[in-house]
Amino acid sequence: MPSKVTVFVDESGDSGFRKRSSSYLVIGYVVVENTCRVSNDVKKLTSKLSKTYGLDLPEFKFYKNRDLVRARFLKLMAKSRISCGYVAAKKSAAIAYLVQNPDKLYNYLAVHYLITHILTLYSPEELEYVIDKQSWTSARRKEFESYIPSKVTSSIMRSANYSDPIPMINIRLACSHNEPCLQVADYVAGSVFQKFERGKPQYLQILQSIMMPGWVNTWE
Repeated sequence: MPSKVTVFVDESGDSGFRKRSSSYLVIGYVVVENTCRVSNDVKKLTSKLSKTYGLDLPEFKFYKNRDLVRARFLKLMAKSRISCGYVAAKKSAAIAYLVQNPDKLYNYLAVHYLITHILTLYSPEELEYVIDKQSWTSARRKEFESYIPSKVTSSIMRSANYSDPIPMINIRLACSHNEPCLQVADYVAGSVFQKFERGKPQYLQILQSIMMPGWVNTWE
């Protein structure tokens, strides 16, 4: 088992409970066996799409890309050596505390499920979260960092019957433009969101071969 596991995390939807808020909040995450290989493959696809269709793609972003690009990128992901998971939460099923404190919803979903699955499978000494910095303020990061230790040492360790030493957990904010593996996480979250929020399962269906069975969680 690796001593360090890096997980790339992104979200789709929002954590709010306003009238115009999304019905679902989705957390998508990936563990990449060979980040250099994925990065090279993404660069090659970018070049090929540019030469073939004249497309200028600064990065792969699910909600910005047309279906042609989505299909090509998803098929590339499906052939890569990566493991994917997600949490799709229908916000109407949230408890009153999370409705009153919507910022806590992301924290709970991204920590409770993700860390439980990662620690159970890998038992790493160190776990690194890589998150797109464009959507994170310093206050949000500070709150997330303070939330993780108590959650890991309490309910997660007990519920997973985890007996190994508590791993060191780090958060790294990165620019998705420069981090192809974050673009993969964005596509996982976007594909899942399309299924649950829009009733369009075709994107997620392409990724079934790299979805870890135990890493698929829903609130409904």
